Amino acid sequence: MNIREATREDVPQILPVWWELMAFHAERDVYYRTCEGAEKAFANYVHDNIEKDDACVWIAEMDEEIVGYCQCMVAATPPVFELKQYGQIADMAVLEAYRRQGVGERMVERAMGWFHSRGLRRVEVRAAVTNEVSTRFWRKMGFTPFAETMFQTVDLPERT
Repeated sequence: MNIREATREDVPQILPVWWELMAFHAERDVYYRTCEGAEKAFANYVHDNIEKDDACVWIAEMDEEIVGYCQCMVAATPPVFELKQYGQIADMAVLEAYRRQGVGERMVERAMGWFHSRGLRRVEVRAAVTNEVSTRFWRKMGFTPFAETMFQTVDLPERT
């Protein structure tokens, strides 16, 4: 297994990993249904993160195939807090066929090293509560909940 920084040329191979993740989530929550043009929008998002100084995209390769990716970035806190910046693992996925082989753990290790090299002492990740696979994984990696995101679906009036 090889973990390395992604290049723009890797993005087409990252997309199938992302699609598998999105399908997995969409089965559990309608929030994750993708819109028209989602693939292009995601590809642009990955391209942007590859180019930014305050973001990084890692990929996991096995037999020259991309089997996972992890997107990390530096995020800012509101100006009232002593801690001004923190690390955020914005997005991570491993193809189902390659899970439980240490791929995710290796990418998280690499991400944590990247955050550490920037002097960031806090790292956050959001995990959908409907994704029992990811919530177990992130707890195993030492992450603990600190906030709960709540939502409400609002019915809008019909447009005339």
